[in-house]
Amino acid sequence: MTAPLVPASVLTAHRTELSDLALQVAAGALPPDLAGHLFFVAPVGTVSSGGLPYPNPTTIMNGDGMVVRVDFASGSAAATSRIVRTWDQRADELTHATKDLELLRFVPAGVARIGLLGARDFANTAFQPMAEPNAPTRLLVTYDAGRPWEIDPQTLAAVTPLGHRAEWVASAFGSLPFPLFLSPAHPAYDTATRELFTVNYVRSPASLLGLSATGLLAALPGPLRALIDSVVKTIGGTRTAHVVAQELHGLGVGELLKKHVEDRHSTPAASSCDALRWDGAGALSRTDLVLADGTPVVIKQSVHQVALTREHFVILDTGFKLGVAQLFSDPLPLEEALDALLRELLDEAQMSETIFYVVRRDALVAGGTAVAQKIVIPVEADHFVADYDDTLGRVTVHVAHAPATDLAEWVRPFDLQHYGGAKGPSYADGFLAVGAMDVGRLGRYVIDTTAGMVVESKVLVDDEKLWAISLYAGPGLGGIEPLPERIESLFWASEGVFPDLLTQFVYDLYANYPHRVTPLSEIDAMARQGGRPACIVRLDTRTMTLADSLILPAGTMVSSLQFVARPGAALGAHDGWLLCVVFTATRLELWILDASDLAAPPCKLVSDQLVIGFSLHTAWLPTVAPRTASYQVPLDGDLLPTGLAGELERFVAEHLLPHLRGV
Repeated sequence: MTAPLVPASVLTAHRTELSDLALQVAAGALPPDLAGHLFFVAPVGTVSSGGLPYPNPTTIMNGDGMVVRVDFASGSAAATSRIVRTWDQRADELTHATKDLELLRFVPAGVARIGLLGARDFANTAFQPMAEPNAPTRLLVTYDAGRPWEIDPQTLAAVTPLGHRAEWVASAFGSLPFPLFLSPAHPAYDTATRELFTVNYVRSPASLLGLSATGLLAALPGPLRALIDSVVKTIGGTRTAHVVAQELHGLGVGELLKKHVEDRHSTPAASSCDALRWDGAGALSRTDLVLADGTPVVIKQSVHQVALTREHFVILDTGFKLGVAQLFSDPLPLEEALDALLRELLDEAQMSETIFYVVRRDALVAGGTAVAQKIVIPVEADHFVADYDDTLGRVTVHVAHAPATDLAEWVRPFDLQHYGGAKGPSYADGFLAVGAMDVGRLGRYVIDTTAGMVVESKVLVDDEKLWAISLYAGPGLGGIEPLPERIESLFWASEGVFPDLLTQFVYDLYANYPHRVTPLSEIDAMARQGGRPACIVRLDTRTMTLADSLILPAGTMVSSLQFVARPGAALGAHDGWLLCVVFTATRLELWILDASDLAAPPCKLVSDQLVIGFSLHTAWLPTVAPRTASYQVPLDGDLLPTGLAGELERFVAEHLLPHLRGV
């Protein structure tokens, strides 16, 4: 059986902004009582690339956020979209358009985009609504390596970052106009207390952004680079880089190389993880997090998501690694064997466990220190949600495990496919290298915060429907409703198995995965039979069974799930609709499913003008209105830090600030 190819629509994005674009019904009928506003966001390339695909491939996650709002009313649907024009995004546009400012332009560096001005905050990942009494709902758009930005829900214009730069601790570029701040794309908001909770963490040494390994490569003499590249190619091309790297690792070369990059580019700040609390109007409240022995909480990889219960704050050390190898793509396109060798030496597998840190909310005192409990669970994870109810100190978390599914790797131009051994197809360059290396799992865990341990656990595995589990939705999630006391139904999307996304590098990285359920021989056989299709499932968290599912057509992918309750539905019930984005070989489609019967024929909405590539998280607002909040971070003080070098200070004062004020 021929395996289906990655759908072209997931890899193609246009940067054209839309206004009130009518969506056509391609199948089914729009529910007449569906009314409100769906938001979703996607990375759509940069001002340099003009959209996707990239002319010089890097990961598709490296791109400006395009926010799309779909307005439903009276049996119709219309889309409006805007690029999130943060201050650094406007600086990117200015330097790109002005020849005299060429040296100040941002350049792609793997998952990042950096330059002499600092790092980009792409604001391309998720949302956080903030419901306030007697005022319009506010909306944050977020990113894992930047401050959240507040946008106007009606105009979609970017208004202000959350917190002045002095209220954050930078992991890199702290003295430049645009520092790198690490913070989760999923902060947590409690509608009961009207407070937002997030974290600001520092990874040190900051191999994170060592100006990427490109600088290290560029330091080698050209003839030496060419000689190394020629030797590796002569032995056997980029595949041989793996064998050569294993020998060099045995001699300690890999560790020496990592240490060299880290020493050159480390940040003076120590590793830390601080909890931030915000009332929506004043300054951020910061609390240092430590373990019971007084040592700082140290994030091993990254924090993509946090969650709140009534009395606790929960932080996930996410299964998304962030290191030197994630900060270059194809730095020497004429010397691909050397590129492959360098990645082999610098990269490593993501950690194979889930680490939670749980801290009491009442311990989060401004300027103080709070003790966090460290809970370790086998098998890594990217997303989780928590019940608000934590009676008797018992915290229940619902986890999507992503075993050997490495979202920090993408298909690079020098990669070889595992199946066939040839170079991968160019259409896949830049997409996540999430070929199957083990089946996903859904877990429910009860943590006894008094004992500091997991006291109940239940894990579900399904060989047909849970490959590459991605995004989620459910009653009370992604909107302005109170956080659910107990989450009883969760919808999860899985991307399935696309053999053309499994590179030899990723296969080698996870061939000896410690928690393997599916043998490698079965994975290979599955790929020869066509892989696995994308799927949407409804998990009954009480019984930990799949209560409902929809298997999508071969060759399609699904993303951006959002549950919308039917008018009059009971709080917490799954009576309503499930909205999702489906990518086909030819176009993006917005599907509206019956949340109580996923397999029922969906309503499909389309438009040839809605081309945004791989969309991510969502939000749902019953109504939108212009922003009325007065909170605003001052522009001048934020972009002119004390001690800024003379030439940069002049650029900011004479060019950048006037440009930003005039936009």
